[in-house]
Amino acid sequence: MNSKNFTIKFLCVALWQLLHHVAFAQTIQIEHKYYTVEDGLPGRTINHITQDSIGYIWLATNKGICKFNGYTFENYNKQTNK
Repeated sequence: MNSKNFTIKFLCVALWQLLHHVAFAQTIQIEHKYYTVEDGLPGRTINHITQDSIGYIWLATNKGICKFNGYTFENYNKQTNK
């Protein structure tokens, strides 16, 4: 096999691979929502985020800690003792 035939075969395989990936590529739509103090966050600055073993997301903000269940925030701070 001479180098010209090898180059043509290589380019054909590379083009086929490229077209195959483009034809079967799927666009992933990621939905996101921004939460603010108006939605129930105790403060505007989030310092730490973690998720517990049962799925709640805990956020440490500049105004207190809150638990998020995916729909609502439950706030905990020194003033409410909750």
